[in-house]
Amino acid sequence: MSVYLSSSAALEGKGQLKFTSGRWSPHHNCTQIATANDTTVRGWDTRSMRQIYCIENAHGQLVRDLDFNPNKQYYLASCGDDCKVKFWDTRNVTEAVKTLEEHSHWVWNVRYNHSHDQLILTGSSDSRVILSNMVSISSEPFGHMVDDDELSDQEDQHQEEKYEVPEFYADAYSLSFHCNG
Repeated sequence: MSVYLSSSAALEGKGQLKFTSGRWSPHHNCTQIATANDTTVRGWDTRSMRQIYCIENAHGQLVRDLDFNPNKQYYLASCGDDCKVKFWDTRNVTEAVKTLEEHSHWVWNVRYNHSHDQLILTGSSDSRVILSNMVSISSEPFGHMVDDDELSDQEDQHQEEKYEVPEFYADAYSLSFHCNG
């Protein structure tokens, strides 16, 4: 088996740009990739090697990680050193669809649950792993799998929920997010 480079693209910008993350889109027959360099997120079409979107200043500081929503083809999550997790619709990148500010230090990882895309897991250098229930931007509307008769008044007036992993589990989870930690 031989390996060869079929094509490449250059990042343009001032100074030496720092590439921090890349993620293949599970949609579009894997012909799109998102990359993070410094504070910018860029989308690329691998067939033409052209940039298809650019989110300049996606975060106030370094963008650390990206993840595509496995069930909504244009939704992308990003996180960074500004302690934020942002959700983007790549068809309109002028502003984030939603922003989470639950961490108190750099957010290193963001991942969608592949079966239930409303569940978002984030890991941070604040030593916390947070599971967020983001129903409002998921592929399934609230209560989709629950009979209307079973919904209580409180569930009808739902809000986004955040779950922090109990401290006794945090060490086990942090192994997947921290090296030498």
